[in-house]
Amino acid sequence: GVACIASHEGGIVDIIDEGETGYIVPMKDALALAEKVAYCMEHRDLCHEMGRKGRMKFECEFTLQRFEERMCDILKKLV
Repeated sequence: GVACIASHEGGIVDIIDEGETGYIVPMKDALALAEKVAYCMEHRDLCHEMGRKGRMKFECEFTLQRFEERMCDILKKLV
């Protein structure tokens, strides 16, 4: 796995834990993106660990079952 690097768009901030599973850079900031890519290339072990944590988070929080559970919770609150 590798660390995710993304910009603040939509629900990305709910998916990436800054400094834990990846990095969020400002939108349209090519320099910030390049700096994070270079950092990840220089710290491969750290970024591999971030990728592993990101995969674990995905498998726990973003499965179809978890989506269905969250939707049921929302619908129950509306009724």
